[in-house]
Amino acid sequence: MIVLWILIILLGLALCIVYIDFRITASRNYSWIDHQSDHVLKRENKNYTHELNQIMENLFCYPYEEIEIKAKDQITLHGYLFLSGQSKQTILCFHGYRFNCFKEYAHLAKSLLDQSFNVLLVDMRAHQKSGGRYITFGNKEQDDISCWIEYMADRFPDYQLYLHGTSMGASSVLLCSTHHLPIQVKAAVADCGYSSIWDILTLLHHKIFHFHVPGLLYLSNLCFRIFAHTDLRQLDIASQLKDAKLPVLFIHGSQDRLVPVKMSKMNFQACTSDKQLLIIEGADHGRSFKTNPDLYLHTLLDFISHHH
Repeated sequence: MIVLWILIILLGLALCIVYIDFRITASRNYSWIDHQSDHVLKRENKNYTHELNQIMENLFCYPYEEIEIKAKDQITLHGYLFLSGQSKQTILCFHGYRFNCFKEYAHLAKSLLDQSFNVLLVDMRAHQKSGGRYITFGNKEQDDISCWIEYMADRFPDYQLYLHGTSMGASSVLLCSTHHLPIQVKAAVADCGYSSIWDILTLLHHKIFHFHVPGLLYLSNLCFRIFAHTDLRQLDIASQLKDAKLPVLFIHGSQDRLVPVKMSKMNFQACTSDKQLLIIEGADHGRSFKTNPDLYLHTLLDFISHHH
């Protein structure tokens, strides 16, 4: 009887650990990881908060509106549309895991607006002002991107649309690039996207827990299937890029400590559409534009000029 109770207690503890791991990984309300991203940015740049506030002040000098649309599962998705007033070329931007559209895109968005592009900055599901309880690492996000494309194509039928994603946003954009999309969508940019959700979550577990727990990810995936209706094992980005229907510019920092640069190289090799690969020397995860803004912007604008 004692042994039975010990086994029941151990099973209960194991289930608690698995559920906590799932909540840490996928829940919108787990603030510790959110605070870590701020800490990293402030460590890189002591003037980070002042600099971000300043660039956002300049960004909001452009005409803008807040937009809400419905996702396929009826959650509300939120975004900010900035209009340069001088162009029909519009770039739709999708941020990474536990970030937000301004932390990720304020600097690039300001540069693009200065180049006469319109810019849509999106709050991904389960982030900021968008609805949704769980992050699904591209599974539902790819369909959310399709919803944004449909909205923009219907509202601006003569606009040329370009997709830009960073980290999780990049992998979501890559998955979306395999969909049948409106002809207004001309190309995609994938900045530091991962090639496998399973592999990147294995790396994330190591960063969170600092040790390997055998079978934890498989049990966590069971929670994903039950609560988030997502099977992480079926979301291999590289294997799906054989069906890519958009030209893709892949960008990655050579010193990325979160998503290895080899993942973008794997995605690049697997992609069967027109493609280009840019490696920014010395750049960490999601920092390619900040590390070498001139090369980044020049390559991006050149790529767009060849696909319009």
